[in-house]
Formats: sequence, C-alpha cells, structure tokens
Amino acid sequence: MIQLRFGLPARRRAIILTIAAVTTVALVQLAPPASAAPVVRWVSPNGYGNSCSLMQPCSVSTAQSQVRAAAPSMSADLIIRFTAGTYPALTLRDTDSGQRGYVVRYEAAAGVKPVISGARQITGWSLRDSTKNIWQARVPRSFTSRQLYVNGVRASLASRPVADILGGLTKTSTGYTSTRAGMSGWRNPADTELVFPGGGNDPVAGGVQSATPWTWSMCGVSGVSGTRVTVDSACWNKAATVLGSDTTILSKPTALQNNYALLGAPGQFYLDDPADTVYYVPRAGETLQSANVVMPEATALLTATGTASSPIHDLQVAGLTFEYATWTPSSTGVIDVQSNVIGGETPSGLAMIPSAVAFTRTRNIVFERNTLRHLGGGGVSFTAGTGAVVRGNAVTDVSSTGITIGDAVAWSSPSVYDTGATVSNNVVRNVAAEYLGGVGIFAGWVKQTRITHNEVSDLPFMGISLGWGWNNASDMVDNHIDGNLVENVHGSSLYDGGAIYVLGKQGDSPGSTISANHVAGDAQPYGALYLDAGASHWTVRDNVVERAPYGWLYLQHMDQSTSSSNLVVSNYADTDVQQQAPKGPNETNTVDDNQLKLTSWPAAAQAVIDAAGLEPAYADVRG
Repeated sequence: MIQLRFGLPARRRAIILTIAAVTTVALVQLAPPASAAPVVRWVSPNGYGNSCSLMQPCSVSTAQSQVRAAAPSMSADLIIRFTAGTYPALTLRDTDSGQRGYVVRYEAAAGVKPVISGARQITGWSLRDSTKNIWQARVPRSFTSRQLYVNGVRASLASRPVADILGGLTKTSTGYTSTRAGMSGWRNPADTELVFPGGGNDPVAGGVQSATPWTWSMCGVSGVSGTRVTVDSACWNKAATVLGSDTTILSKPTALQNNYALLGAPGQFYLDDPADTVYYVPRAGETLQSANVVMPEATALLTATGTASSPIHDLQVAGLTFEYATWTPSSTGVIDVQSNVIGGETPSGLAMIPSAVAFTRTRNIVFERNTLRHLGGGGVSFTAGTGAVVRGNAVTDVSSTGITIGDAVAWSSPSVYDTGATVSNNVVRNVAAEYLGGVGIFAGWVKQTRITHNEVSDLPFMGISLGWGWNNASDMVDNHIDGNLVENVHGSSLYDGGAIYVLGKQGDSPGSTISANHVAGDAQPYGALYLDAGASHWTVRDNVVERAPYGWLYLQHMDQSTSSSNLVVSNYADTDVQQQAPKGPNETNTVDDNQLKLTSWPAAAQAVIDAAGLEPAYADVRG
C-alpha cells in the first residue's frame, strides 16, 4: 500500500485532491405553450444580408443576432438551420436561450452535414531529407498545434523509446543522468517531452505495481548538458505536489517525443515553432502534394457558458459535425491524477482536459445526433448544469475523454454538481488517442445521471467512469449506468480500472444502479465491474461480462478505501475471478446468486446481450 501525504491511503486511487441530415430528428423538448410553426433562419458559410431565407441565407452571426432580438417575445421555436459547408467555431451565451417555453435550435438542413471546423490547411510540401523521407511545409508565425491529419488519419508526434536515445537513466533532484549523451546537439531540446505512462509489470502475475498505473503523464525537458537531462522544474514540482511525497510516476519515462531528431517512423510529425515549419514522414501511399493535410488551430468549436443566476437554457444542437480542434498543455506539462483529471491547473488544484464542445452552467440542453471527431482535447462536456440530454452522437478519434458530465475539481459543493443528465445511444470509439488515461464516458460530481444504451469501445483505459471523491462525504445520489455495451477496453499498458467503474459515496435514497450492461473484453486488472474507494449503495444486477481475464468484479476493500453497502446479484460471467473483502462482521457488501464460469449464456443473459447498446432508432449512429 502507498501512503500519500495528508494521510489518505493510496492503494487504489487515493491521489491527493486537497490541492485543491438532420432530417428534423426526433428531438425531445419541452412542450411549447401552444402549437406553432417554428421560425427558421437559414445560414451558409458565405451567407450575407438580413433575409436569412432558404433562397438567400445569411451568416451565422446575423442569424444569432436576429434570434437574440426575437427571443424575449417568442411565440414559436426559433431555428438556425445550417446549409452544407464548413463554419467557424460557435459561441453561445445566456441571450441565446429559448424563452417563454419555446426552444432555440441549431440544426442541420435535411440531407446535409454542416461542419464546424478549426482546421488549417497545410500546403506547399517539399522533401527535406530523402534518406529518412522527411517532408516539410511552412506554417504561419506563432502557429501552435499538437495534431496533424493526412486525409483524415491522425499522425503522431515524433517519438522514440528512451532507451534508444539515452540508454539507462538515473533519477536526480532536477531530472536524470543517462548512460548515453543521445540528446547532445539537438535543436530545440526544450521542445522535447518525457512521457510517463502508467502500467508496468502485472501485479496479479507477481510483478510490482507502479505508483499510479492508471495514469499517463508528460513533462518537458528544460535543458540538456552531455548526459544530464533537466526536466522542467514547474512540472517536476507539480508532480510532487499532486502526488504527495511519492513521485514514483516520474521515475522512469518510457519515451521521448516532439523533436525533429526523433522523426523516422512513417506517420510521425514535428512542429518547429521557431522555424515556423512542420515536418512529416508520409505513410505508404500518401502523396503530400495532393493529400488533404490539416492541423487544427482552434481550441474550442462550441462554447456555451452561462452563470449560476443566468444559465443558458432551452437550447438544442442537432446534426452538426465538429472536427479539428487542438489543446495545448500548459508549460508545466500534464500530471494525470485519474481519467485525465490533471493536477496543478487551477487554484483548487485539479482540472479536466478541456473539451472542444463545452457547456457550462446550462439547463435543458439537448445535444443530439452530432458527430465529434479529430479533436485534440476532450469531445463534449457538460458542467454545473441541469437536465442535459446527450443522445445519438458519434464520438471518435479524440485525444482525451469522449463525453464528460460534471467536473472533478477538488471537493465540489452540491451547487456545482451536474444534475439530471441523460447520456444515451451514443457511440464512443477510439478516444483517449493521445492522453491514454482518458475514458469513453466520464461523470464526476453528478446526481440523477443516466448513462444508458451507449456503445463504448476500443479504448486504452476505462469505458465508463462515474463518481469522484473517494471515501469523502458527497451528495451524489440516484445515478444509473444501465443497458450499455462496453467492448475492448484497457488496450494499453494502463491498468487498475474497469470497463464500468464507480468511485465515491452515493446516497441510499434512491440508490444507484449498474444493470443490464454487456462487457465484452477488458484486458487489464482488476475487474470489469469495479466499485472503488467509497463506492456505496449501488445495485449491480443483470450484467453480462465476458473476456475479462483479471476478473468480472472488483469491490475495493483496502483499509479506509472500502466500498460498502452494495448489492451484487443476478449477474453472468464466463469467469469466476473476483475480488472482494473476506466475509466478516465489517463486510457490508452482498454478492450473491451470480452465475459464473459459464460456457454458454442462459436465455436471460442472452436477452441482456441482445438489448445492450444502441436502441433500434439509433442504429444508424454506428455509421
């Protein structure tokens, strides 16, 4: 067991938190006071004038101004309808809200797929190094981005294993000494980053667990002198603050990334900021002179921010594609606490990696049948709001977490809990593509949240995570993870998580549920259904788990970090491996009547499998 400072146990997760088309899709909405035909304003990327009609569409900004002016006297829904084309980022405020029981809706015209994009085209490629097949192109002065895409396929930052460049490492008070002066003479050495992924030797098989095997962190290099590598002091110190006295996470970086000298493998790139030049090694079949090469420059594609006294409300967004946004970490690197909640970013200490589509302080928002892809931070987030509906969206190729509900900042007041959200019938696939500790769907401080009938697959870490706060008191209550399909998670070295994972204390009236989910493939410890520190008052029922070699169930039972008062009954699994506290007077969990080590599914289990994931009306979201 690891004991972190401030005395909280850390066997599992006790990181210190005191640091501080649209075919008029069937949208669920508040019923208007009286039936009335909606008022539609048409927009196009090249729109002009004030007509905002189908025959003469206007710009988005003009339509927004007209809707804002009309909203106080609304007598019908107001629609901003997007024609085909590519649009810049959107910003919404409280004056964009629906009024008098009606809604404002941003939607795609029937049969088209409007795109909200933050991309910059990269052209003018020329061969720089024929031996390594490195090509180069100019970018604007002071241009910043951490992603590059060729014909819609993500490239990766130039990277090599540490051992290939530096040999062995010995930790010092400011960084490392190496057995090889492999970075000596590099241009822009301070661009270089050290990568610290979690994972390590499998403790179940007798290996040694790393301090934080569930995290992916990164610190920059501030200088190189011979065999001495100095790590950025702000990142180094932040790691010590976030992790307490145990900074084992920064003991052994496995990779170097983000320097010209590391280029070599096809599909890698490096942006040389001082030279205003990007370098890329093409993959087989890529011809850069004719390829569509883009780098995202916008950090946000839709920002909707209200206030506690004036939230954005009664607004819908449907049928739009959000693509190509970036996120640039601060100069102090990325210190991952858990699930891409990163330390040292705010006065209270913790922050989520931001999403390209972000709703804050909102009420009764519907976000439906949108596509989010090629994003350098998170996908879509809702924070400190009520009544959000996130339904029927496709979220793919995102660097961090796909869908986020609620925050995970220190010990949140109930006034900033996200309440009453529904996350249903979404496809979340291949997210956490860069920051491997991200998850498919994350819910932090939440109440009355329903995560139902989603399909979450092909992830480096966890599928669905709900809750925060470990063993501390909270007002989380009435949360539900039901009817989801979670496939092929924990596909990286990161471990100590679950396909479906819950954390922190839940209230008992009403209780919370994990039911009728199908987990098909969880490749790492410790349990596909994982109830971690403080998890309480969960009913875990009628779930089907297969291909989870390290266990179908894990109930945290270490010291003060126990789970308690949970009911685990009538589940089905093809393994009998599970971990829970020994039977005794202090054991308050009930695990009973589960059918385990099955070689074929009973009819009841097959019915769960058949019903899990997208409901029939949303089958098209799979693409």
